[in-house]
Amino acid sequence: MDGTLTSSELIRKYGYPIENYEITTGDGYILSLIRIPSRNLLAKRSPPILLVHGLFASSADFLIIGPNNSLAYLLADRGYDVWLVDLRGNRYSHHHEHLRSDSKEYWDFSWHEMGYYDLPATVDRILELTHSKRLYYIGYSQGTTAFFVMVTTRPEYNGKIARMYALAPAAYVQHVRSPIFRWLGENGPALKAFFDHIGLWQLFPYNSAQYALQKVLCPMQKPRTICARLVEQLVGPNPRGTDGLAQFIIAGHNPSGASTKQLLHFSQLYRFGRFQQLAYDRIEDNLRHYGSTTPPAYNLTLATIPVLIFYGLNDWMVDPRNMVQLGRELPNLVSINAVEDKQFNHLDFVLAKQLALIKKYGYRARQYTVRTNDGYQLIVHRMQRKSGTNPDFLPVLVVHGLLGTSADWVIAGPENALGYLLADAGYDVWLANTRGNRYSRQHITLSPEDAEFWNFSWHEKGMRDLPAMIDFILNERASKARDLQQLYYIGYSEGGSVYYVLTSSFPDYNAKIRQAHTLAPAVLLNNMRSPLLMPLIGNSPTLLPLLHGINLVELFPWSEAQNGFLRTMCPPTVANNQCASLFANLFGPNPSSLDLKVVQAVVGHFPAGAAFKEVEHFHQIVQSGVFRPYVADGSESPVEPYNLSASWAPAYIYYGMNDWLVHPGNVPRFAAELPNVRRLLAV
Repeated sequence: MDGTLTSSELIRKYGYPIENYEITTGDGYILSLIRIPSRNLLAKRSPPILLVHGLFASSADFLIIGPNNSLAYLLADRGYDVWLVDLRGNRYSHHHEHLRSDSKEYWDFSWHEMGYYDLPATVDRILELTHSKRLYYIGYSQGTTAFFVMVTTRPEYNGKIARMYALAPAAYVQHVRSPIFRWLGENGPALKAFFDHIGLWQLFPYNSAQYALQKVLCPMQKPRTICARLVEQLVGPNPRGTDGLAQFIIAGHNPSGASTKQLLHFSQLYRFGRFQQLAYDRIEDNLRHYGSTTPPAYNLTLATIPVLIFYGLNDWMVDPRNMVQLGRELPNLVSINAVEDKQFNHLDFVLAKQLALIKKYGYRARQYTVRTNDGYQLIVHRMQRKSGTNPDFLPVLVVHGLLGTSADWVIAGPENALGYLLADAGYDVWLANTRGNRYSRQHITLSPEDAEFWNFSWHEKGMRDLPAMIDFILNERASKARDLQQLYYIGYSEGGSVYYVLTSSFPDYNAKIRQAHTLAPAVLLNNMRSPLLMPLIGNSPTLLPLLHGINLVELFPWSEAQNGFLRTMCPPTVANNQCASLFANLFGPNPSSLDLKVVQAVVGHFPAGAAFKEVEHFHQIVQSGVFRPYVADGSESPVEPYNLSASWAPAYIYYGMNDWLVHPGNVPRFAAELPNVRRLLAV
């Protein structure tokens, strides 16, 4: 059982290479350092990556939920050179050159010393062993606190870090919501007096019996155990996101030991509302250590490396307001990113389930982030059958429609959804999420709160998102299969629009497409029959200036509240519920094939957000009857239509005779301009 294995044993169990090292810090502490070396020769050109754990934790933080989930394995699978350090005082770093680990002197440290001594020694050793000049740093919770200590007290180390990724960074903690930590913060002085009185210098040391004890007190098969409730009161509840098995396994690894001084230092940050060095009880001690009666704040303007912040909206340990405060003080903040799931808590960075809808049915699933050349970060979900793919099959990229997501292809379940059917046939299936939907709302410099983030239509999706995803998939696969130069493309509605934008604008990409299958492609939109949309189109001369006047940039973003409301309004037991009626009037009625359970599932994921400019671009296609790029207001320059004759990859086109959005008469019209249509099929 993974809960009884050490970090090194976990890595070996799953077949990854491993190297073990020891580091001696400038003040004599001996630290454990683990390496998962890269097996990809090409990726060895990339800087190594150092992962640093949180309070009461260890290197196991990044291994607990196993391959395909835990960060260390995911990075190793991508070919990175991964390093895991255990900071002083935890179960793996319990030694010193001269001090005994049961002595008061050994435990006379906080996370300040971790930042001042442990991290510099670790960085130097990794750079020495890898002959690298810089490394990537990923810190979780206290792992970020120590990092900001290092680069502010020893600023020369900024030059040794290529980029820093801060997961739930704990620098400012005054808005903490955990009632347990709030009590600890408010009672810090009394706690210190108590610890000093009983001679307690170490808190929650690792004990091999803790895993067995949890099995008795909090059995895995019992929901809502006292252990789970205690964890929720510390980090925030997220019963849908946290993996119960992983939460059980973590008890075999955490708590892993810490000094009382670490906890007391955090309690001071809560009370004083500053990111500062440790305050001593007596003014005389502060004067002796700092030359002032109060401890100095860490000068975050000295942290000049590029920093990306990731945080949970339901994190009870570090509040989103503190993330904003930290971001404002960092001089080289690349981006600040809230996890989309509004229930995501502090511990979910270590334990959260990912890709649950796919894994629920026993399929392999992984998540990738693809960056476009204009800075958008797109999430792509990859799925395969449990037995693996057919090595003779090319990968398949599947792209959703307007307001959709990758979930479109899995919602109907294994017996019906296209994603599962393709995986069952042995294909390597990649499910896209284009910019702006609920999964792809990140940018290297912009926030979804910025109007500029939404300055795109589906033109940019075809010109930037698709090339980035196609190249990423082919490069990823090429590392495992020789001469892989092509993939299959499947696009629905807007997913068809963006495909024809790509291949007509960048004809070289036709060579990367073995076959393109477009389903109800939204290319020409004359004679639309939807009674919901026709009045809006008719009144567009009034509506569009009004919407521009109120600076509307985003349409129908996904939210937890919307999810719950629509599912309540659309019970599958009511034959003509409001969702069924909405879909019939929007897309066209088909009562014989309408599964109300699927409809209810769909509204849990749809609509998932889009730029207003996408809808406006479609409106221009409706009005002009021409498939052409977006025309800006007031533009006097002629806009040439997309050159569909340049889209020469083999095309298979499918359309519905009762489609109220894409009229069946429009499909043969635009298909006639394509030079290589292999099949044109009316369903």
